[in-house]
Amino acid sequence: MKFIQNQYVKLLVKLLNLKVIGMLASYVFVAIVTNYYGAKMWGVFSLCLLVMSVVSVLSVFGLDTALLRKTAFYFKDGKQGAIRYLYSRSMWFVLGTSASFAFVTFLLAEHIANYIFHDTTLVKDLRIAALGIPAISLLAITAQNLRAIQLNGWFLFYNHIGRYLLPGVALLFGIYALNIEMNPVLIFVVALYLMAFVANVQFVRQSEIHSHPNEVDLTWRALLVIGMPLMLANSVNFLKGWLDTFMIGFYLDTLEVGIYGVALKISKILTIPITVINTMSAS
Repeated sequence: MKFIQNQYVKLLVKLLNLKVIGMLASYVFVAIVTNYYGAKMWGVFSLCLLVMSVVSVLSVFGLDTALLRKTAFYFKDGKQGAIRYLYSRSMWFVLGTSASFAFVTFLLAEHIANYIFHDTTLVKDLRIAALGIPAISLLAITAQNLRAIQLNGWFLFYNHIGRYLLPGVALLFGIYALNIEMNPVLIFVVALYLMAFVANVQFVRQSEIHSHPNEVDLTWRALLVIGMPLMLANSVNFLKGWLDTFMIGFYLDTLEVGIYGVALKISKILTIPITVINTMSAS
């Protein structure tokens, strides 16, 4: 019993460290973008990420959360075939929906820039962001499945650390090694595609899903029915986190969005010790 408790504490500390590292990686990325590209560029990036995230939530249809629950159940029972079946069907479905939403967003980029954010200079970056919608959607599916098969460290890496660490390193490499300034939105999208591919390969290999889906007691269409209400719940959580950025982007310009985003990040530094205390107390 004591051994189990010690193992649990070690796992908790490891995940806590990764979560803090993810927060720090986001702060470093903000510092890189604002120092080398200015606060306005961070405002542009924030609005592009807002659009990507909104469309991603819609294109996933709640399958990421639904798969988290069902995959964890099948993994506990050793039903690898069921995991393979639901994962592959869901990935193909999300690939189709996210690509369709991305195409529509790409076409509407000019209207979004002009009539929602009132900034014509956003069109190019919004179109780049639209191209990243399939990547961020597929990564959401795979990351939750890695979490379901108890690879929580990799879930935190793909969801919190990698998406800021990789673009940050790429931007610094471009500035100091290549002496060029790369578009942060473009680099972020490329990093998402890279992580989505690597995460997919990792999930297929580490979950050892090779058997025939004869163990499935739930079709992926039924899973979609489960996911729809979860999509509504995810949308509420999403609005809670992004409504302030949207309102500032709607009424003010991208410079104010960038300044607010940096100030908000700095204020959240105070939440790091609170996160540590709450996590340790919950254990």
